[in-house]
Amino acid sequence: MKKGFTLIELLVSIAIASLLIGALSMVFSLNVGFLNKEYIDEKDYKNASHAALYIEDKIRRAHKIVKTEDDNCNFTLYISEYEQSRHKFVESAYRFSLENGNVLYAYIYNTDKFSEREGKVRICEIDDLYLYYNDEDEDNKYIEMNIDSSSTSIKTFINLGRRL
Repeated sequence: MKKGFTLIELLVSIAIASLLIGALSMVFSLNVGFLNKEYIDEKDYKNASHAALYIEDKIRRAHKIVKTEDDNCNFTLYISEYEQSRHKFVESAYRFSLENGNVLYAYIYNTDKFSEREGKVRICEIDDLYLYYNDEDEDNKYIEMNIDSSSTSIKTFINLGRRL
């Protein structure tokens, strides 16, 4: 009676184990690829949603909109907020710009101060931005907003009515 395994038995068991390991590694590498794509798609969606919500919030808070001739955004928003330290309302102007190919910035400057310097706030990364203020009909003013990312596209209209 022999104790131990023959060479053929050892080779067969190694071959079976390598097949199992190969199959498992293919499954895991395939899952990692899917997870990476899903992560990128989710990141694009969150960036586009964040940009849309940020811009919409600023538009809803604006008390005045002035048309401009910029590329991505043809208006400047004016928002008035109460500043506790100065005990008065302070007006700020907001304009949006897409720079470096895909980074959305909000440029903010305080209209009450004498400085012409703007603050630059980075919002998020998106592929394309189009904001158009239409004030042709006095009773039906609106802003058209298109935000595109590689996997997400948001298109909406913000009705301003007669508010501004």
